[in-house]
Parts: sequence; C-alpha cells; structure tokens
Amino acid sequence: MFEPVYQTLQAIGYRHPLHPTFAHLPIGLIFAAFVFALVAIVFKKQALLSTVRHCIILALIALPLAAFFGVMDWQYFYAGAWLFPITTKVVLASLLFVVLVIALITVFRIERFSGRSIVIFGVCLLLTFGLGYFGGELVYGTAKPDSTDAAPDPAASEGAAIFDRSCSMCHYADRTDKKVGPGLKGLYAKDQMTVSGWEMTDENVRRQLETPFADMPPFADLSEEEIQALIDYLQSL
Repeated sequence: MFEPVYQTLQAIGYRHPLHPTFAHLPIGLIFAAFVFALVAIVFKKQALLSTVRHCIILALIALPLAAFFGVMDWQYFYAGAWLFPITTKVVLASLLFVVLVIALITVFRIERFSGRSIVIFGVCLLLTFGLGYFGGELVYGTAKPDSTDAAPDPAASEGAAIFDRSCSMCHYADRTDKKVGPGLKGLYAKDQMTVSGWEMTDENVRRQLETPFADMPPFADLSEEEIQALIDYLQSL
C-alpha cells in the first residue's frame, strides 16, 4: 500500500523510516510545555500559561501525524508484525494522547500554575521517554551486534553499515531468533535460505535483495558494490 512512497524516496536517496523524523515534533513540543510550565512556577511567570497552551495544542496536532507515519513504517519495514516494542509503543502513544487532552483541559481551566498542575506535564514527558526507548529497542534490539568483531575486513565492515541501515529493522545479525524475518546468524552455514528455500548461494541472496519475495521488499536502490559488501558481511555472521 505504501510501497510507492518509499520507492520514490529511495530513488532520491532517502532510505530511512519516516516516523522518527515526525516524532520529534510532538516530543519537542511536550518538552517545551514542561519547561515553560516549570519556569512559570519557579520564576512566577504566569503569562507563560498561554505559551504552554499553544505547545499542548500543537503537540496534539503533531501526535496523530507522527502516528500515521509510524503506521506506514510498520507496514513497510515490519510487514505489520505485532512485535513487543510496537505493541508497547501503540499503548504508550494512546496513553499520551489521553494525557495530552487532560493537560489541555487543565491549562484552559486554571489561571495560574501550581506544583500539582505540572505533574501532568511530567507524565506526558515520561511517556515520550518510554516511546523513545521502545523505538530504540525496535531498531537496535537489546544487544546490537558489534560490527567490528563480526566484520574484520573493510568490505564486510561496509556491509555491516548497509545491514544496519537497510536490514536490521527486520533481521537480527547476532542470533537466529525471528524478528520480523528470520535471524541471520550462521546464514551461510545452511544449505538453503530460510524463507524461500532457495539454495544458499551469493546469487540467490542477490536475487532476493533485487526482487520481492513474500513479505520482504526489494532493495533495488542498492548498487552492485553495496550488494556485494552486504553479502561479504552476511558470510561473516
């Protein structure tokens, strides 16, 4: 459904997920609301109440936008799989929206900030920390492979960087557990490729990268040199 969007972006050199870019909008606005509310209390600048209101309103506008691009990334990069970090992020984002609505109602009802009223902004901030944490878990996992140990030669080191950029969202490099697709540790020790059942050869790896198979999207934007570097890295796992 969203594949043409990502293919167009990849054609102009943008290969990254879209959600992290837009997620900075609500996160920044929520942080700003917390800081302005804190300054209003500490320095008795109650005129900042209007600024906090505007930050909350803009955060409520930006949050659904970030969520929409999150759904796009989820469908394209993760094939809609309900991984634990994704499920947790959905729950936290829903809670954040509810708490932001409560915060907005609060700032329109009060005439001055108090220590009690700032608690709600602190809750919003903690929820954004949780969303950021599980976003990192989603991309990097709990143990990011050490590309220096896994790829001792320059070609494989380049392949490790390509893997981190294009493959790590769906595949582990340091284990065989399933993420979205199968873990790729020891891939070249097998006789057959895990999902397709094709013979485990460089040519078939190249074939799977260049043409879509099952839920795996094509990576037509990778040059022949990049594909070879990625193959060198996969051989070292």
